Amino acid sequence: VLFLAHGYHETGMAMMEPSRATSREIRSAASYFEKARNIWPNPAFDAAHGWSNVLLARYEKNPEYLNAAYRDYSRAVRKSPDALRYRVGFGETLLLMGDSSRAAMQFKEAARLNPRGPYAGRYLQLILDRGPQPGP
Repeated sequence: VLFLAHGYHETGMAMMEPSRATSREIRSAASYFEKARNIWPNPAFDAAHGWSNVLLARYEKNPEYLNAAYRDYSRAVRKSPDALRYRVGFGETLLLMGDSSRAAMQFKEAARLNPRGPYAGRYLQLILDRGPQPGP
């Protein structure tokens, strides 16, 4: 069963090669991540599904994909709170949703987990440089 779930995950990851992924391929990859997650509730599958939803939100300019990515990444972080990639992905999703204060919390935690990692610090600096944003 775990082998099957891992196979779905790997197939989805291969389909989302950034240099060539189309909206259709990302949608197909998301279905593989969903199948993997239904077989084995691994946080890596949640995060991969979140990533596919972020990409679809960018391609299709549809905020519903960001809401789905939020759910996916929050599930991944809840299951594995010390996973740097999940924190950064969750922070990116929150930034895209316009929630810079909660994004900053995720990036601060990611920077705490890996102080020398480039991504969390870069995003955190971006938020700090922008200053307080007006509320909705």
